Amino acid sequence: MGHALIGEDAATTVLVNNVHANMLGPDGKKIGTFRTPTLQVDGDGFVVENMTLANDAGPVGQALALRVDADRVVFRRCRFLSWQDTLLVNRGRHYFADCYVEGHVDFIFCGANAVFERMAIRCLDNGYITAASTPFDHDHGLTFIDCRIYAEAGIQSYLGRPWRAHAQTTFVRTQMGTVVR
Repeated sequence: MGHALIGEDAATTVLVNNVHANMLGPDGKKIGTFRTPTLQVDGDGFVVENMTLANDAGPVGQALALRVDADRVVFRRCRFLSWQDTLLVNRGRHYFADCYVEGHVDFIFCGANAVFERMAIRCLDNGYITAASTPFDHDHGLTFIDCRIYAEAGIQSYLGRPWRAHAQTTFVRTQMGTVVR
């Protein structure tokens, strides 16, 4: 195994941050979405297991729990918590298995080739689950297999919206219920 970050249990091994896109940086300008992650993974072949990654900034704008700018990155039995833009899978190939993610708007987004298997996806309010920006020369974008999408009664969300012209998002054998518009 290459480099890894492995916790004992996602319920008790928690990394949390409180940074959002509208905060001002040292230059007096807003820091923007891409500088808000609780964890940023830049190393190819990295593995994360049994952890919670949270950005508890709340409903104040984009606040990443995770940003991935690497290839062949694996997440197992992890939880990803935020309000907007929870998971930024920017580039590379990623695999998420038996994880939980929650958010409100575009909370799984960007241009990676990411597979989410047996993922629990919780919508916190009316919004959009995904915002794919799949590059034109990639065959696949965001792929969800055997997942479950759910929310509190009365909340409805769209599966996603394209962020770029060639956006690709696929749901296979995913339980959706009335939460999905």
